[in-house]
Amino acid sequence: MFSDGLNLQFFAKAAFPERVLQIIDPVLLWEIHDEDDDRDIWRTRRSHDRFLKIQECLVSIVEIGLACSSEVPSGRMSMRDVAAALREIR
Repeated sequence: MFSDGLNLQFFAKAAFPERVLQIIDPVLLWEIHDEDDDRDIWRTRRSHDRFLKIQECLVSIVEIGLACSSEVPSGRMSMRDVAAALREIR
């Protein structure tokens, strides 16, 4: 999928955090949408707030992923810190 020295981490870093939704599989967002009623929830204030919260969570998760995949092993998050950060996101 990647060439010319590009890799998944570089791709994610380039989009982080402003364009995080561009690197997330859109199917995940549609599944969230499908969980709600048949109403057009994306046009309501509540659904907009929910969408912003989901985006905030995705930014945090990608940030953890980037910290875990540092090229330099000493720059990677410890699994203890990862677990704590994921609990905070929840």
